[in-house]
Amino acid sequence: MKELFCLLLCLQFAFAAHAQQGTRQFMVQVNENTVIKDSLNHRISYPLAQKLLASGSYTLDPIRDANGKSTGEYRIRQVKPTDAGNRELIVRSPGAEELPKPKIGEQIPDFECIDINGKKISSADLKGKIVVINFWFSVCKPCLYELPYINQMALDFALRDDVVFLAPNWEKPEPIKKLMEMQPMIYTPIPEANAMISAFKVRAFPTHIIADRNGKITASYAGGMPGIEELLRKDIKALLEQQ
Repeated sequence: MKELFCLLLCLQFAFAAHAQQGTRQFMVQVNENTVIKDSLNHRISYPLAQKLLASGSYTLDPIRDANGKSTGEYRIRQVKPTDAGNRELIVRSPGAEELPKPKIGEQIPDFECIDINGKKISSADLKGKIVVINFWFSVCKPCLYELPYINQMALDFALRDDVVFLAPNWEKPEPIKKLMEMQPMIYTPIPEANAMISAFKVRAFPTHIIADRNGKITASYAGGMPGIEELLRKDIKALLEQQ
């Protein structure tokens, strides 16, 4: 599908540091060429940095020279209790916030589709349930990177009948089934879901949305986002607490 594409696996980090004068915001783009060092001043690999940051237990500090000027390099460290309220790490794919995506507060569109097992699913069937949707495809690197993490998150709710996990995909069933042989999925894959993807106005992969029991969208995330599983878990728990 020409109008749909996978965002580059390049992470944008926004650090919000609060000072007495107000809030200062530092924006940096981190990719495989960025120098990230550990506490011993050794450079660590980009995949390792991604994994550590995705855990939510690590953050980055800019490395500065003797004059206090940023060198363009970063040091990774464990998050401290004192960071709470003073530092916020937001991870997203560059440009994702500018792409069309499902909007919070809107009703999910009506849809009918057939899942990977041949079962029919419709928006009407999901009324009264919390619906968690991951739009993805099998060769999307950010999608594959987060798959083990969101699978683990979904396991927390797997025994509940009132939380449904769907994974629409524009591909045919074969590549999805091949992937599932290596990486089982807790979400229910929906192949050839072009109509559903268009109805939800999805242009970035992966895109995650959550809808409440009334079909209202309460969360919407576009683009690769390490740590997305914790955001989704928090959003789902918040809806469950409302019942």
